[in-house]
Amino acid sequence: MTDKTPSPTACSPEQLLGGDFSSAGVSEMSTAITRVVTTLTELLAEHAPDGTWQGSPDPAEHMTQAGSMVDQAHRALREARGRLDVVETNARDRQRARRSAHAPAHALLSNHSC
Repeated sequence: MTDKTPSPTACSPEQLLGGDFSSAGVSEMSTAITRVVTTLTELLAEHAPDGTWQGSPDPAEHMTQAGSMVDQAHRALREARGRLDVVETNARDRQRARRSAHAPAHALLSNHSC
């Protein structure tokens, strides 16, 4: 088994803190996840109200239905992931701005990317 601990010299992003997120970002996260939950809830209510999906007895139609359901769920998840990525990017920008505002001058002048 290999050790997954990063080396002390490895560059890694600092953990985001609550203050790195704007209130709009927090709201956007909630909206994105609510859309996923709503989509999945609607799919379940329509296609598996008793908790089990039966689908069409015709195998070709069964495959079409299954593909459509997966596509709808995937689209909702992909859209949410995109929104979360934007929120995270904005939070990282705020984090960098906060960090650079408090960094000593020699750290700002260094050639290091971390």
